[in-house]
Amino acid sequence: MRPNLIDFFEQVLPTSGVYATIQQNKIDYKLRHRIFHSVRDLNEYCIPLLGAEENLFFALASFKEGWHSITTKKGEIKSAFRTQDNVQTVRSLWLDIDVGMGKSYPTQKAAIQALRNFLVATGMPCPWVIDSGSGGLHVYWTMVE
Repeated sequence: MRPNLIDFFEQVLPTSGVYATIQQNKIDYKLRHRIFHSVRDLNEYCIPLLGAEENLFFALASFKEGWHSITTKKGEIKSAFRTQDNVQTVRSLWLDIDVGMGKSYPTQKAAIQALRNFLVATGMPCPWVIDSGSGGLHVYWTMVE
């Protein structure tokens, strides 16, 4: 059976906290963040957007709280969300392997072979491997603890 998006999210994301998606408009590159209080809600939001014209990203961390006010080092108050101080849990180790001219790997096939060689040499477990959408690879190892 082939895994689906919810299977993937339930493996790579923490089991609790606030979750985030980030959409990037391909015309003006503006970012829009959305927050979710469950992996299921995140999944339901993402499914209709797969293959859309905008780039869709998700944070691999869960966060302690959604948008909140912080005071900068200069004493300014601003709204923040995806900050290091707000991270609650991370459950995965991940790689983003780019391919193409001027990159470490000329083709996706070469990147997959290098990943395979790395796994054999290190004894690391088999990861989730997903096409990055730009021809590269996104690689995820899930953690139990």
